[in-house]
Amino acid sequence: MTKFVELFFRFLIAPIAVGAGLFGRYGTGIEIIEIAWPMVIIFLVCYLIHSIILTYRHYNLFGDFITTALVSLFLTNLVAIGLLLINRFYYSLGYLFLFILISGIWTVAAEVFKVRHLGKRRFILVKTGNWQLLDSSNLVLTSVDSPEELRSLTIEGDILIDLRQPLTKDWTDILSDLRTKGCTITDIRDVVELSTGRVFLSTVASDPSLIRWTENYYLPIKRIADILVSLLALLITFPLLVIFAISIWLTSRGSPIFKQQRVGLHGKEFTIYKLRTMYAPDNFNVTFTGTNDDRITVLGRFLRRWRIDEWPQFVNVLRGDMSIVGPRPERPEWEAIYNIDIPYFSLRHFVRPGITGWSQIHFGYASNKIEAESKTEFDLYYIKYFSLTLDITIMIQTVVVILTGRGYR
Repeated sequence: MTKFVELFFRFLIAPIAVGAGLFGRYGTGIEIIEIAWPMVIIFLVCYLIHSIILTYRHYNLFGDFITTALVSLFLTNLVAIGLLLINRFYYSLGYLFLFILISGIWTVAAEVFKVRHLGKRRFILVKTGNWQLLDSSNLVLTSVDSPEELRSLTIEGDILIDLRQPLTKDWTDILSDLRTKGCTITDIRDVVELSTGRVFLSTVASDPSLIRWTENYYLPIKRIADILVSLLALLITFPLLVIFAISIWLTSRGSPIFKQQRVGLHGKEFTIYKLRTMYAPDNFNVTFTGTNDDRITVLGRFLRRWRIDEWPQFVNVLRGDMSIVGPRPERPEWEAIYNIDIPYFSLRHFVRPGITGWSQIHFGYASNKIEAESKTEFDLYYIKYFSLTLDITIMIQTVVVILTGRGYR
């Protein structure tokens, strides 16, 4: 019932917002049949979109309802406006704004309603195997130690258990019985990953999904989107890139474009492009960049603060070396070290490296081996849960990171 109420709040908004805008524009002169079919399609597509988003947020990842609302709002408006254009309805900017305003208020209200009135999901934790992996204050837990204790409970939430450890017959019997009665049984590791946003290196060996990772339907769609976005970005930023390049050349000697070898898809090396932010002689030192690194120029600090130095990487995206979203590419020198010191580090090369990424927005830069291990765990999460919804979430959060200046060096 809880899920139904939440879905009702979410996917009903698009037809209501579209209908309000159309009636505001055409009044009673519009025939209902004219808007019936696009509204039905919008209704069904938004239901699918929000079902996917709810699955993504099944465990209240980071409790970040603002990001979820923004992703939801973006996808809903994209679908609705697309259908309006296909149906050739005339829509003034005022009524488009009205549509977005209504859907925005509704979406945020739905999230607030969920958080305040529906509460957090409840879970039953079965203390078998590596149950200690689960240590999340975001989850409301009831713990059980024995099959008899589990049988005596009234099941009101998901049952969390370590499914990658051998279970006794008593446990398998009761879990099978509960499953046939409609109860949801979930592996503890999946909950840990979704509640922390990372795949811990200690659990990868028992997780065949990463080792057996294969290309899926989203990859060609992602590549097409990368080409279109990078072309648009280069057209928009080119005049500013020329201005910044001239400014770099005038204020510090050396080429304004910094080129460096990085390791990308399938472990192949490529040349990455950036606006130079350091004094030329020191750009080739194999050292980490510090927060107050004196090698960075005055202009370079400004470029790094607003991530403007990354703009030339849209050329890398266009060439196929990189993607808009993905793990950040490492230098071959660090790659050789990390491949030895960090287990499963090479799994990051299943996908193209990105200008921004899951580890970048949630961890930032790594300045030592321990931090590199943690960052790798975020990268593995991105690869395991690779999807359009996750990419859109990352891009929205990237904008927030840039505006707040969090994590730049």
